[in-house]
Amino acid sequence: MQQAQEYGAETLREMQKRSIEPTPENYSVWYAFVTGTNAELRRQVEIMASNDQEFDKFRNQSLFEEYILPGLASGAIASAGDDLDSIVYRLNATVGEAGESAEKYGAALAMANDSLGARGADVKSIVASLMAETKAMQERNMALQAELKESTSEIDTLREKLEDSKREAETDGLTGIANRKCFDRSLAELSSAAEANKESMCLLMVDIDFFKKFNDSFGHATGDQVLKLVARTLMDCVRDRDIAARYGGEEFSVILPGADLGTAWEIGERIRIQVGAKKIMKRSTNEDLGTITLSVGVGRYRPGEPLSDLMKRADEALYLCKSKGRNQVLTEEKLPK
Repeated sequence: MQQAQEYGAETLREMQKRSIEPTPENYSVWYAFVTGTNAELRRQVEIMASNDQEFDKFRNQSLFEEYILPGLASGAIASAGDDLDSIVYRLNATVGEAGESAEKYGAALAMANDSLGARGADVKSIVASLMAETKAMQERNMALQAELKESTSEIDTLREKLEDSKREAETDGLTGIANRKCFDRSLAELSSAAEANKESMCLLMVDIDFFKKFNDSFGHATGDQVLKLVARTLMDCVRDRDIAARYGGEEFSVILPGADLGTAWEIGERIRIQVGAKKIMKRSTNEDLGTITLSVGVGRYRPGEPLSDLMKRADEALYLCKSKGRNQVLTEEKLPK
């Protein structure tokens, strides 16, 4: 309790020091930063602070959507899972009751058979008993069918809820494409599949050139517009099986299963050309803000290697683009040996 209070006080001090509005969303971001419960968030904040970036409402909202919101959606998934467990428990109980009823009905039939075989048995009484038991069995079965129908409907609803929550947890709140969490999971899964199927797999690391300058010059609303434009272009240019994701800030990534370096370079070049061909307009004034360019680094997965090595080569190819003037696509083959 005392430690929680200390964390809370420290969180408020951090927010006051940076002139951050004390909203619930902002508090959750900075509480996670102070406590260190979200290592990726803490790392991102430290990088932003080292670059003297101002933590205004737009950046705080971006941090909340990228690092806090997915965890809240995961809570919804857990809640839906609990509800599903409850339904399964009820179904098991109902089916168990039906089994007991069937067992009881079988016993009644056996008793009737024994009675009919006995001399002087009252056949009319036996038949009446069987009819009563049959009617009771039918009523129990009807109740079971109604319960099963209702439970099936609830399960379908929960399944949809789980799917929606899963999509929300793995979707970037601003651009609508996959987020870092989805990227990490997909890269692990697709690299394993590539190794098992002896297929090639490549990774694009995509960065918007001079985005900070653009953001500072024209405002965060226009910067958000640019991020959405790049995300849409990525989705238009990649293949159905590819995974395009917002990696963080103004950086994007694309996983290309089945692609060699040549194919990956072509896809990266297509993305670069299409983004560069689009004019950026300021919506509030219809002012032409010109164009933006991309730098793209390409790495190829080597079976069995740590994924961090693949990402490092793609990153190094990206920074080589930056050092050579930006607005180009370079593969890991261009890296110094």
